[in-house]
Amino acid sequence: SQVDGATALTGADINGEAITMVPLSIAIETGDITGPPFGRANGYVDYIKATFSAPIEDATFDDADFTVAGHVVSTFVPTYNGDAPDDAVAYLIVDDAVSRTDATPNVTYAIGTMIVSADGESAVPVFGPTTPTDAAPPAPMSVITVDADGNGKLDGLNIQLTEGLAGASTTTGAGLTVVGYEVASASIAAGPAPWNGVNSLWQIVLTELDDYDTGAKPNYTYNAAAGTLGDGTNGVLTFNQLNIPVSDMAAPTVVHAKTHDLNDNGQFDTLEIGFSENIQLDPNQAGLTEADLVDNGGVAGEGFEFGAAHT
Repeated sequence: SQVDGATALTGADINGEAITMVPLSIAIETGDITGPPFGRANGYVDYIKATFSAPIEDATFDDADFTVAGHVVSTFVPTYNGDAPDDAVAYLIVDDAVSRTDATPNVTYAIGTMIVSADGESAVPVFGPTTPTDAAPPAPMSVITVDADGNGKLDGLNIQLTEGLAGASTTTGAGLTVVGYEVASASIAAGPAPWNGVNSLWQIVLTELDDYDTGAKPNYTYNAAAGTLGDGTNGVLTFNQLNIPVSDMAAPTVVHAKTHDLNDNGQFDTLEIGFSENIQLDPNQAGLTEADLVDNGGVAGEGFEFGAAHT
Protein backbone atom coordinates (compact mmCIF):
# COMPACT_ATOMS: atom_id res chain seq x y z
CA SER A 1 0.00 0.00 0.00
CA GLN A 2 1.12 3.57 -0.69
CA VAL A 3 0.72 4.95 2.79
CA ASP A 4 2.54 8.25 2.75
CA GLY A 5 2.19 9.51 -0.78
CA ALA A 6 5.87 8.83 -1.49
CA THR A 7 6.79 5.24 -0.60
CA ALA A 8 5.04 2.51 -2.56
CA LEU A 9 4.59 -0.79 -0.73
CA THR A 10 3.48 -3.80 -2.75
CA GLY A 11 1.49 -6.63 -1.28
CA ALA A 12 -1.89 -8.30 -1.23
CA ASP A 13 -5.05 -7.69 0.71
CA ILE A 14 -7.06 -10.44 2.40
CA ASN A 15 -8.50 -11.50 -0.96
CA GLY A 16 -5.09 -11.87 -2.47
CA GLU A 17 -5.45 -8.81 -4.71
CA ALA A 18 -2.89 -6.02 -4.92
CA ILE A 19 -4.18 -2.67 -3.63
CA THR A 20 -3.02 0.93 -3.42
CA MET A 21 -4.15 3.07 -0.49
CA VAL A 22 -3.66 6.74 -1.41
CA PRO A 23 -4.52 9.26 1.31
CA LEU A 24 -6.73 12.08 0.03
CA SER A 25 -5.96 15.65 0.96
CA ILE A 26 -8.72 18.22 1.06
CA ALA A 27 -8.88 22.00 0.64
CA ILE A 28 -11.91 24.00 1.79
CA GLU A 29 -13.27 27.45 0.95
CA THR A 30 -16.43 29.48 1.53
CA GLY A 31 -18.98 30.52 -1.07
CA ASP A 32 -22.18 32.56 -1.48
CA ILE A 33 -24.44 31.90 -4.45
CA THR A 34 -28.07 32.30 -3.39
CA GLY A 35 -30.42 33.52 -0.71
CA PRO A 36 -33.19 36.00 0.07
CA PRO A 37 -34.24 38.63 -0.77
CA PHE A 38 -32.68 38.62 -4.25
CA GLY A 39 -32.41 34.90 -5.06
CA ARG A 40 -28.68 35.34 -5.67
CA ALA A 41 -25.57 36.09 -3.61
CA ASN A 42 -26.90 37.87 -0.53
CA GLY A 43 -23.83 38.43 1.61
CA TYR A 44 -24.01 35.24 3.67
CA VAL A 45 -22.00 32.02 3.32
CA ASP A 46 -24.22 29.20 2.09
CA TYR A 47 -21.67 26.51 1.25
CA ILE A 48 -18.23 25.17 2.05
CA LYS A 49 -16.53 23.85 -1.08
CA ALA A 50 -14.33 20.81 -0.48
CA THR A 51 -11.76 19.98 -3.16
CA PHE A 52 -10.06 16.60 -2.86
CA SER A 53 -6.69 15.67 -4.32
CA ALA A 54 -8.39 13.07 -6.54
CA PRO A 55 -11.92 12.46 -7.88
CA ILE A 56 -14.24 10.69 -5.44
CA GLU A 57 -17.41 8.65 -5.70
CA ASP A 58 -20.18 11.01 -4.66
CA ALA A 59 -22.20 8.17 -3.20
CA THR A 60 -19.55 7.67 -0.52
CA PHE A 61 -19.43 11.32 0.61
CA ASP A 62 -21.44 11.63 3.85
CA ASP A 63 -22.33 15.15 4.98
CA ALA A 64 -22.96 13.76 8.48
CA ASP A 65 -19.20 13.32 8.89
CA PHE A 66 -18.67 17.10 8.69
CA THR A 67 -19.51 19.88 11.14
CA VAL A 68 -19.43 23.58 10.30
CA ALA A 69 -19.29 25.84 13.35
CA GLY A 70 -22.54 27.73 13.92
CA HIS A 71 -24.28 26.09 10.98
CA VAL A 72 -26.58 23.23 10.18
CA VAL A 73 -25.18 21.09 7.36
CA SER A 74 -27.84 20.02 4.86
CA THR A 75 -28.09 16.78 2.93
CA PHE A 76 -25.35 16.38 0.34
CA VAL A 77 -26.48 17.14 -3.23
CA PRO A 78 -23.98 15.82 -5.82
CA THR A 79 -25.04 18.36 -8.50
CA TYR A 80 -25.12 21.42 -6.24
CA ASN A 81 -23.82 24.60 -7.90
CA GLY A 82 -23.38 22.73 -11.20
CA ASP A 83 -21.00 20.17 -9.75
CA ALA A 84 -20.16 17.29 -12.08
CA PRO A 85 -20.73 13.69 -10.89
CA ASP A 86 -17.83 11.88 -9.23
CA ASP A 87 -15.31 14.66 -9.61
CA ALA A 88 -12.87 15.99 -7.01
CA VAL A 89 -15.34 18.58 -5.63
CA ALA A 90 -18.08 18.20 -3.04
CA TYR A 91 -20.16 20.91 -1.38
CA LEU A 92 -21.21 21.17 2.25
CA ILE A 93 -24.48 23.10 2.06
CA VAL A 94 -25.08 25.22 5.16
CA ASP A 95 -27.99 27.34 6.37
CA ASP A 96 -28.08 30.89 5.03
CA ALA A 97 -28.08 34.17 7.03
CA VAL A 98 -25.62 32.94 9.67
CA SER A 99 -22.06 33.79 8.56
CA ARG A 100 -21.39 36.87 6.46
CA THR A 101 -19.14 36.66 3.43
CA ASP A 102 -16.04 37.66 5.39
CA ALA A 103 -16.48 34.80 7.89
CA THR A 104 -14.51 31.54 7.82
CA PRO A 105 -16.43 29.13 10.09
CA ASN A 106 -14.36 26.25 11.43
CA VAL A 107 -14.92 22.87 9.79
CA THR A 108 -14.38 19.56 11.58
CA TYR A 109 -14.36 16.08 10.09
CA ALA A 110 -14.95 12.75 11.79
CA ILE A 111 -14.41 9.67 9.64
CA GLY A 112 -17.63 7.73 9.44
CA THR A 113 -18.34 6.49 5.93
CA MET A 114 -15.23 5.50 3.98
CA ILE A 115 -14.86 7.90 1.04
CA VAL A 116 -13.94 5.97 -2.09
CA SER A 117 -12.01 7.39 -5.00
CA ALA A 118 -13.72 7.45 -8.38
CA ASP A 119 -11.38 4.75 -9.72
CA GLY A 120 -12.79 2.33 -7.15
CA GLU A 121 -9.83 2.24 -4.77
CA SER A 122 -10.56 2.98 -1.13
CA ALA A 123 -8.93 6.11 0.14
CA VAL A 124 -8.94 7.52 3.66
CA PRO A 125 -9.08 11.34 3.51
CA VAL A 126 -6.40 13.24 5.32
CA PHE A 127 -8.18 16.36 6.52
CA GLY A 128 -5.73 19.23 6.64
CA PRO A 129 -7.00 22.80 7.16
CA THR A 130 -9.99 23.28 9.44
CA THR A 131 -10.43 26.98 8.67
CA PRO A 132 -11.73 27.51 5.14
CA THR A 133 -10.29 30.07 2.78
CA ASP A 134 -12.45 33.18 2.35
CA ALA A 135 -13.50 32.84 -1.30
CA ALA A 136 -16.91 34.55 -0.99
CA PRO A 137 -16.73 38.06 -2.45
CA PRO A 138 -18.62 41.00 -0.98
CA ALA A 139 -22.22 41.00 -2.17
CA PRO A 140 -24.02 44.21 -3.22
CA MET A 141 -27.08 45.03 -1.13
CA SER A 142 -28.22 48.38 -2.53
CA VAL A 143 -27.39 51.02 -5.11
CA ILE A 144 -28.84 54.51 -4.53
CA THR A 145 -28.61 57.87 -6.28
CA VAL A 146 -26.99 60.85 -4.55
CA ASP A 147 -27.26 64.62 -4.93
CA ALA A 148 -24.63 65.55 -2.36
CA ASP A 149 -24.69 69.32 -2.91
CA GLY A 150 -28.48 69.54 -3.21
CA ASN A 151 -28.45 71.42 -6.51
CA GLY A 152 -30.92 69.14 -8.26
CA LYS A 153 -28.31 67.25 -10.26
CA LEU A 154 -27.05 63.74 -9.57
CA ASP A 155 -23.41 63.66 -8.54
CA GLY A 156 -23.01 60.14 -7.23
CA LEU A 157 -24.06 56.55 -6.59
CA ASN A 158 -23.66 54.82 -3.23
CA ILE A 159 -23.19 51.07 -3.53
CA GLN A 160 -23.55 49.19 -0.25
CA LEU A 161 -21.78 45.83 0.02
CA THR A 162 -21.63 43.27 2.78
CA GLU A 163 -18.04 43.55 3.97
CA GLY A 164 -14.98 45.72 3.94
CA LEU A 165 -13.68 46.54 0.45
CA ALA A 166 -10.20 46.56 -1.04
CA GLY A 167 -8.56 47.02 -4.41
CA ALA A 168 -7.67 49.93 -6.69
CA SER A 169 -11.28 50.30 -7.86
CA THR A 170 -12.24 51.59 -4.41
CA THR A 171 -10.60 54.94 -5.22
CA THR A 172 -10.82 55.06 -9.00
CA GLY A 173 -14.17 53.45 -9.79
CA ALA A 174 -12.38 51.36 -12.41
CA GLY A 175 -14.59 48.75 -14.01
CA LEU A 176 -17.82 50.63 -13.33
CA THR A 177 -19.74 52.24 -16.19
CA VAL A 178 -22.80 54.39 -15.48
CA VAL A 179 -24.95 54.93 -18.58
CA GLY A 180 -25.17 58.62 -19.47
CA TYR A 181 -22.67 59.73 -16.82
CA GLU A 182 -18.92 59.95 -16.36
CA VAL A 183 -17.38 58.24 -13.35
CA ALA A 184 -15.03 60.88 -11.92
CA SER A 185 -13.66 59.11 -8.83
CA ALA A 186 -14.59 56.82 -5.97
CA SER A 187 -14.02 56.28 -2.26
CA ILE A 188 -15.01 53.85 0.48
CA ALA A 189 -16.60 54.50 3.85
CA ALA A 190 -18.23 52.63 6.71
CA GLY A 191 -21.77 51.67 5.78
CA PRO A 192 -24.92 51.84 7.91
CA ALA A 193 -26.28 48.94 9.98
CA PRO A 194 -26.57 46.07 9.45
CA TRP A 195 -23.82 46.25 6.81
CA ASN A 196 -21.57 48.42 8.94
CA GLY A 197 -18.37 46.59 8.24
CA VAL A 198 -15.27 48.71 7.85
CA ASN A 199 -15.32 50.49 4.47
CA SER A 200 -18.27 48.52 3.08
CA LEU A 201 -19.83 51.50 1.25
CA TRP A 202 -18.50 52.19 -2.26
CA GLN A 203 -19.13 55.88 -3.04
CA ILE A 204 -19.04 56.71 -6.73
CA VAL A 205 -18.62 60.36 -7.76
CA LEU A 206 -20.32 61.25 -11.05
CA THR A 207 -19.76 64.31 -13.20
CA GLU A 208 -22.98 66.37 -13.07
CA LEU A 209 -25.08 66.83 -16.20
CA ASP A 210 -26.41 70.18 -17.38
CA ASP A 211 -30.04 69.17 -16.76
CA TYR A 212 -31.76 68.59 -13.43
CA ASP A 213 -32.06 64.86 -12.90
CA THR A 214 -32.68 63.87 -9.26
CA GLY A 215 -35.41 61.51 -10.48
CA ALA A 216 -33.05 59.54 -12.72
CA LYS A 217 -32.09 55.93 -12.03
CA PRO A 218 -29.21 55.33 -14.43
CA ASN A 219 -28.25 51.84 -15.52
CA TYR A 220 -24.74 50.64 -14.79
CA THR A 221 -22.41 47.72 -15.47
CA TYR A 222 -19.29 46.41 -13.78
CA ASN A 223 -16.53 44.79 -15.82
CA ALA A 224 -14.40 42.57 -13.57
CA ALA A 225 -11.65 42.48 -16.19
CA ALA A 226 -11.17 46.23 -15.81
CA GLY A 227 -11.90 46.47 -12.09
CA THR A 228 -10.26 45.24 -8.91
CA LEU A 229 -13.05 45.41 -6.34
CA GLY A 230 -12.98 42.71 -3.68
CA ASP A 231 -12.49 42.02 0.00
CA GLY A 232 -8.70 41.94 -0.01
CA THR A 233 -8.38 38.14 0.17
CA ASN A 234 -9.65 35.71 -2.46
CA GLY A 235 -13.12 37.20 -2.81
CA VAL A 236 -13.19 39.30 -5.99
CA LEU A 237 -16.39 40.85 -7.27
CA THR A 238 -17.41 39.66 -10.71
CA PHE A 239 -19.66 41.34 -13.24
CA ASN A 240 -22.78 39.26 -12.67
CA GLN A 241 -22.66 39.90 -8.92
CA LEU A 242 -23.08 43.67 -9.19
CA ASN A 243 -26.63 43.62 -10.51
CA ILE A 244 -28.83 45.47 -8.00
CA PRO A 245 -31.38 47.89 -9.53
CA VAL A 246 -30.74 51.55 -8.76
CA SER A 247 -33.07 53.15 -6.19
CA ASP A 248 -34.00 56.84 -6.41
CA MET A 249 -32.83 58.33 -3.10
CA ALA A 250 -31.90 61.80 -4.37
CA ALA A 251 -34.58 64.15 -3.01
CA PRO A 252 -36.32 66.77 -5.17
CA THR A 253 -34.84 70.24 -4.85
CA VAL A 254 -36.31 73.69 -5.52
CA VAL A 255 -34.55 75.02 -8.62
CA HIS A 256 -36.60 78.15 -9.29
CA ALA A 257 -39.55 80.16 -7.92
CA LYS A 258 -41.52 83.02 -9.48
CA THR A 259 -44.80 84.86 -8.98
CA HIS A 260 -47.72 85.28 -11.40
CA ASP A 261 -50.64 87.68 -11.67
CA LEU A 262 -53.07 85.47 -13.54
CA ASN A 263 -56.05 87.89 -13.42
CA ASP A 264 -53.98 90.98 -14.22
CA ASN A 265 -55.22 92.97 -11.22
CA GLY A 266 -51.79 94.11 -10.19
CA GLN A 267 -51.42 91.61 -7.38
CA PHE A 268 -49.71 88.28 -7.61
CA ASP A 269 -52.00 85.37 -6.97
CA THR A 270 -49.82 82.38 -7.85
CA LEU A 271 -46.42 81.23 -6.73
CA GLU A 272 -44.76 78.90 -9.20
CA ILE A 273 -42.11 76.64 -7.72
CA GLY A 274 -39.94 74.52 -9.97
CA PHE A 275 -38.32 71.33 -8.77
CA SER A 276 -35.55 69.13 -10.05
CA GLU A 277 -38.00 66.31 -10.84
CA ASN A 278 -41.70 65.54 -10.93
CA ILE A 279 -43.19 65.79 -7.43
CA GLN A 280 -46.47 65.22 -5.63
CA LEU A 281 -47.82 66.46 -2.32
CA ASP A 282 -47.34 64.00 0.49
CA PRO A 283 -50.78 62.37 0.91
CA ASN A 284 -50.06 61.89 4.60
CA GLN A 285 -49.63 65.62 5.20
CA ALA A 286 -52.68 67.09 6.99
CA GLY A 287 -53.89 70.46 5.65
CA LEU A 288 -52.11 72.81 3.31
CA THR A 289 -50.43 75.20 5.73
CA GLU A 290 -47.25 73.29 5.03
CA ALA A 291 -46.25 70.89 2.29
CA ASP A 292 -43.75 68.06 2.38
CA LEU A 293 -42.97 67.01 -1.15
CA VAL A 294 -42.42 63.41 -2.18
CA ASP A 295 -40.86 62.32 -5.45
CA ASN A 296 -41.82 59.30 -7.49
CA GLY A 297 -39.33 57.22 -5.53
CA GLY A 298 -41.01 58.08 -2.24
CA VAL A 299 -38.15 60.31 -1.06
CA ALA A 300 -39.14 63.45 0.87
CA GLY A 301 -37.59 66.65 -0.42
CA GLU A 302 -37.69 70.29 0.67
CA GLY A 303 -40.81 71.35 2.54
CA PHE A 304 -42.25 74.87 2.48
CA GLU A 305 -44.98 76.88 4.18
CA PHE A 306 -47.71 78.46 2.09
CA GLY A 307 -47.88 82.24 2.48
CA ALA A 308 -44.25 82.59 3.60
CA ALA A 309 -41.52 84.21 1.60
CA HIS A 310 -39.14 81.85 -0.18
CA THR A 311 -35.96 82.30 -2.10
